[in-house]
Amino acid sequence: MRINRLYIDDALETGLSIDLDKQRSHYLLNVLRLKKQDNIIVFNGTGGEAEAQINITDKQRVALEIINDNQLQSEARLKIHLIQGLSRGDRMDFTVQKAVELGVNEITPIYTEYSNIKLDAKRTERKTDHWRKIAISACEQCGQNYLPTINTPTRLGDILTNDSATLTRIVMNPEAKQNLKSITLHDQAFTILAGPEGGLSESELQLLDSRAYTSIKLGPRILRTETAAIALIAAAQTLWGDFS
Repeated sequence: MRINRLYIDDALETGLSIDLDKQRSHYLLNVLRLKKQDNIIVFNGTGGEAEAQINITDKQRVALEIINDNQLQSEARLKIHLIQGLSRGDRMDFTVQKAVELGVNEITPIYTEYSNIKLDAKRTERKTDHWRKIAISACEQCGQNYLPTINTPTRLGDILTNDSATLTRIVMNPEAKQNLKSITLHDQAFTILAGPEGGLSESELQLLDSRAYTSIKLGPRILRTETAAIALIAAAQTLWGDFS
């Protein structure tokens, strides 16, 4: 029997009682149809998880009592940072959801030369919060106990100026000569960069080459932006990660 999982921004200590807000209480009682003394799994995004029992107050608000905490780890062996060109509609939502399910640690949306999306400060904040909620929901569904970092959208040049010291850096390019098997992985960590619907410009590919990004392709077909990074992450998990 599958036990439901819920993200909570709180400590996980046996005996602790946690009052949930109205929205989360409604979700447990009216969407999941859980009842008093039913058990769920809770996690706070920093590692372990805990078993909690539902108590219901007079105002139909839920209080969770932690009855058993443990340090079950579900973090992927690979440390993956996905830098994803912003895409339209629900494509970005799909990419965030599936990338989290596949075990990425960090996602950075970027503006590129061919990006068709422009966000002002207010929409940027709203979109970033939306993607973080998608990441939380994906973690609840897939059993991931570590909540990935979802960064605020930035420009390609800025992320390259401030990127990490990851030694293995990959950019997806349908005209590349190399494939994933030609990559040497360092320290079980790498960065993937995937362009938006229009792809990356020649000048952007040259810039990435100067920053030690290796261009690779996945087979003879040109993949859509919401497919490309997900396919590459799955392939990497098969070669080096927890799919093998």
